[in-house]
Amino acid sequence: VAAARTGAAGPGALIGAMRRFVARVPRVPLLDRRLEGIGESAGVDPELMRGPVARAAGNATDVRLGDDAYTTLGFSPVVRTGGDALARLQVRLGEISASLDLVLAATSGPSAELRPARLPADLSGSAGAAVETPRGMAGLHIAVERGMVTMAHIDPPSVGHAALVPALTTGAEVADALVAVASLDLSPWEVAP
Repeated sequence: VAAARTGAAGPGALIGAMRRFVARVPRVPLLDRRLEGIGESAGVDPELMRGPVARAAGNATDVRLGDDAYTTLGFSPVVRTGGDALARLQVRLGEISASLDLVLAATSGPSAELRPARLPADLSGSAGAAVETPRGMAGLHIAVERGMVTMAHIDPPSVGHAALVPALTTGAEVADALVAVASLDLSPWEVAP
């Protein structure tokens, strides 16, 4: 809502509104009591956790750590150790603030021109890449024959996070189980069969 109201005022007003929102969320009465201890990830296979879910469990995994452009801008991942719904919320709020700082740092220096890549007509082989999405690392693997993509496979973070649901909800009250699942921020588009 704040973004829609400040759109005409420019990016400075939008960034200010977003910072105020991030500062208000932790002050919501009883929010920390409601989320603390819900959906704890202790004992869960860390290989299934990516992005904010992993960082809320104390794992500083982030694809951007290996990117020189992010390092130049002063990027460091937001990490908490609770491994519960509260820690996941704290990581996401911290990442909003960190993203705003990155936007400001990136727009204060010289801008790079982005051009779409074209595959050479004689290119053949396979490769992979990873990008950090709001839900965590997503991998892409492609195969190319004579400049044409013949296979593409995307490995999204919600697949692993969906596998966490039984461990985070078994034995929990229904309301707590729903909070735990919501705190994983699963995308139905990523986990559909």
